[in-house]
Order: sequence, then structure tokens, then C-alpha cells
Amino acid sequence: MTKTRAILFLLFCFSCATFASASDGLYQSMLQKLGDTFAAGDPFVEKYEGMWPQMRYAVCRERQGDLILIDNFRNGRYEDEEGVTRGKWTSALVDVSKVNRVVFQLNIFHVKMGPMNYKAGHGQMIFEFDEGGIMTPAGEVSGMVFSFEAYRKDDVAYDPLIKGLKKTYRMTLVVSAVRESLRRAAVTDNGVQLFELDLNETERSNLLEAFLAESFDEETLYNTWYHTTRSSCVTNQFRVLNTVLPEEKRFKEYHKIFGINVIRTLGTTFPRRVGRTLLGSGIVKWHQDFECPNGMTDYAEENFGHDAFLGDPQQ
Repeated sequence: MTKTRAILFLLFCFSCATFASASDGLYQSMLQKLGDTFAAGDPFVEKYEGMWPQMRYAVCRERQGDLILIDNFRNGRYEDEEGVTRGKWTSALVDVSKVNRVVFQLNIFHVKMGPMNYKAGHGQMIFEFDEGGIMTPAGEVSGMVFSFEAYRKDDVAYDPLIKGLKKTYRMTLVVSAVRESLRRAAVTDNGVQLFELDLNETERSNLLEAFLAESFDEETLYNTWYHTTRSSCVTNQFRVLNTVLPEEKRFKEYHKIFGINVIRTLGTTFPRRVGRTLLGSGIVKWHQDFECPNGMTDYAEENFGHDAFLGDPQQ
């Protein structure tokens, strides 16, 4: 190695070390702020008084490069003195550069229609991270979930077949820990289907950024009406997913006449058709069906049992 090359090599090593030191210092600085919001109690209680207690709008408290501090990150549930199940809300420090896996989660449940049970479902998107990807005041978690929900008051029941077709519910995009989401599904749903999506690094990163951006946009979400067939937990998952897919892989969301959207496709609207749509798309690399509660609980604990968790009513 010539003297000039040796000097350039040393300068390169020095710059890398300096950058790594600065990055570590930024991470530690934001980590120290992690518990600030909820340190003296829950500052959002008054805002959400009278609203459905397991839903909130996520808040981006601070962003520095790939690091984001999020408030209203749900990581547990509890029953209050009146027996109402409420979310346990906290903060999370997310390093978006460490996302490594994306899974479409479809919860299956039944809705009573007279003498018949209608098979319904709830779509969500799971993002899993490398070590150090998500930290909470209680410790590290390895994944986060984005769930479009029918935002409503606490005395308004969710009815997808009648009220869901009218302007009854607003929209929210709840952000929660993956272990919490899967354990919740285990006790509230009849089954869960998981579909790992075959996305490259850029697509995974762009999809995460798209969900984060929407989750922080409270004004737009609140001003959007939930609709069972046009703007639901399922249709919005496909809508956001399509924004990062190349044109040849995008899901057909609408049937068109003369280029005008006329009616939504069944496969991106109705939960009972979602599995078939995903499996036929060519972008699913793994999928599995789980029974609830035991199958789903076992999967959650085997894969995410080491994650920090604030507990649920069953504990």
C-alpha cells in the first residue's frame, strides 16, 4: 500500500468511527427521552375520555434520521374497576432501518346474522425488526403492528353490516406491539391467518414509512369515514401496500369502466376472500393458519415471548 493510499484509508476509518460515535450518541440521547411522556402518568387520558378505550392516534414526538420517538404505542391491556378492557399505552423508540420482515395478519371472527354466522375478519400489517429496532421504557420489542380501526365512542358497538355502511365511524390507525396484538387476537377472535410478504429491502422500508406517515396524520384519519366496503381495515391495507409495489405486482382494487373506478374487487374487500387474493398474488413467501386461543397464543409466545410486555387481563 502506498503512503497516499494508507493516509486515505486511515482518514476513511476515522470518518467511519466518527459517524458511528455520533450515531450512537444520537441514539442514546433519544433513548433517554423515551420515558418522558408517561413518566408522571398518562397525559392523553382527558383527550380520549369517552372514546373506545383500546384505540388512540399515534404521535410522532421526535424524528432524527432513522430514529423516531412514538407516543401512544399500545403494549398491553387491563380491566378497570368496571370490568372495561383498556389499552396500556406507552412510548417507543423505533429505528426504521432495522425492519426485516413484513407479515399481513388477518384475524377471523364471526358476526351473528339471525340464525347464521357471517365470517368476518380484521386486517393488520406486522413489521418485525432486527435487534435494537424498537425500544420501550419496559424494554425491547421485536415488532410493531398497524391496524386501521373504526374510531368511535365507548358506548357505540362495532357493526360492520349496517353501521359500517353508513357514516357512523371515524378512522384511526392504531400502532401496537406485535406480541400484544397476537395475544389480543388469541382471546377475541376465532382464528388468525399470517402471510409473510416477499418484499425487498426498499419495499419493506417504504411500506413502513407509509404506515408511519398515515398513523401520525390524525387530522386526515379523523376526517375519513370508515366504510365496510370502501375504507375498512382490509381495503386500506391493500391501498397502502399497493403504494410500494411495482405496477405489475399491485393488487387490483377496483373494477373500472372507461378508466373510472366503479366497484371494489371482492378479493381486496371481503375478509373471506383475502387469503385467496394474497396467495394468488405471488408475493407471499410463507403463510399459516392458527386456531384461537391456543394456537395463536403458542405462536406469539414462541416467537415474541422475550419481548417487553405490559400484560393483559388474562395474566
